[in-house]
Amino acid sequence: RVLGPAANASASGQRSAGSLECSGHGSCSLEGACLCDAGYGGIACARSLLQACGTGHEPDPDPFATEHCRACRHGTWKSEASFEPCEPCPARSSTMLLGATARSKCECFVGFYAEPLPSSSADAFHCRVCTGFQCPSAGTTLATISLGPGTWRSSARTTSIVSCRGGANGTSPCLGGVSAERGYCAGGHSGTRCEVCDPGDYFSEHLAACTACPAARDRRRPLLDGPC
Repeated sequence: RVLGPAANASASGQRSAGSLECSGHGSCSLEGACLCDAGYGGIACARSLLQACGTGHEPDPDPFATEHCRACRHGTWKSEASFEPCEPCPARSSTMLLGATARSKCECFVGFYAEPLPSSSADAFHCRVCTGFQCPSAGTTLATISLGPGTWRSSARTTSIVSCRGGANGTSPCLGGVSAERGYCAGGHSGTRCEVCDPGDYFSEHLAACTACPAARDRRRPLLDGPC
């Protein structure tokens, strides 16, 4: 028998094992079930079906849940208050925490990177396989692709990666890394494949490095060996 605030006074005063109490939004039937008032649901009538779930939350599909809303599960997100369920992350991605409030909280798995999609949504992306470069951790994006030493790319918006020259001593002017803004070049080097030198230096193909000119000139040298 289900006992609760709306139970008839003639109901048994003994609560059987496993019984429930109806909330104040329902009454007990003779069969021992809660009859819910309009707008409420769940086994104890405690869930307000009229309540829109906020950002990062969705209606709980579990009929035994006492709360109407639950946090978005891993791999889902929701950015607006509504009665709708949370939306899934793009394929090959997931969220780190429960209750994600934006698609941008979804992170691509290790070995994939997030590439923006040309759509009306600024945070739309899909996860693509990392080929020819490194994606050693989850959450890699097009802008944070990690380049190995001896490689270079023109900007953080491209996956076109080229090899740099190697010097006779095995060194390279291209250091790699994850930031195109800070540059992938060794100090004193810049430009395409890090072969543009500071004024007064020239790029030696033999050494694969910028070398001081015998007689310095205050201008940038072309990418050639030879006297300054």
